[in-house]
Amino acid sequence: MTILFQVIDPRGNTITCSNEQWQYHVIQNKPFMQQYLEEVKYTLQKPDFICQDAVHQKRQCLYARKIRAKLYIKVIVDFKSNNDAELITAFLADNGKKGEIVIWPPLRS
Repeated sequence: MTILFQVIDPRGNTITCSNEQWQYHVIQNKPFMQQYLEEVKYTLQKPDFICQDAVHQKRQCLYARKIRAKLYIKVIVDFKSNNDAELITAFLADNGKKGEIVIWPPLRS
């Protein structure tokens, strides 16, 4: 496995994306995403919000608003341990998925 990139999210988690994962789970299904590699990295490092995945307990969804569009870059990561995750996929989304729960930033009381 060749690492394409590795970044730290705002909570201190290390997120890794292999070249294979990027090519076969992002680009193969959504070729237009090739142009958004830097935005995907940015989303992982500085998301607008993070949700617990609606279906998979070990997955989280990170969102960042795309500039000049009513879309988000959505990146799904899978946690292998407490602070290590790997990118599963990334795509453009107009909103969150039903059943996702915002877990970051923490709500202020």
